[in-house]
Amino acid sequence: MAKMTITWKSRTREAKKEIMIGALDALRDVTGDIQREAVRNHPYNDQTGNNTRSIAFQCGKTSGPLTLAENQSAVFSTSGYGGYIETGTRWNLFTRKPMPAKPYIYPAMVKFFTAANIAKGVNRSLQRRGL
Repeated sequence: MAKMTITWKSRTREAKKEIMIGALDALRDVTGDIQREAVRNHPYNDQTGNNTRSIAFQCGKTSGPLTLAENQSAVFSTSGYGGYIETGTRWNLFTRKPMPAKPYIYPAMVKFFTAANIAKGVNRSLQRRGL
């Protein structure tokens, strides 16, 4: 799991609060970008689309299938088999061979979850709020 820590050393509580709000906004934006990219690059888009439709994201303490802290986010599939597509299997019952991994969430995360994207998102958030 990728992890990024943002620390702010300042005596001004208001500035720290605004930066943290900006960081959470940036995290929400980047997580949404990852989810959209995962849907776009799903390896089985041309078939039933069940797993593609089930790719979702959740940020913070919002209602959803996951229990997350305020500063966490996740991109996930609720189809029940999305993880097998992402990571592959050791044995496929029908073909009697292992199913190779066809990752779609991880490449999207590598593309969008960068320090530069988070920094841009924080900056955008602060500018939207006139700071």
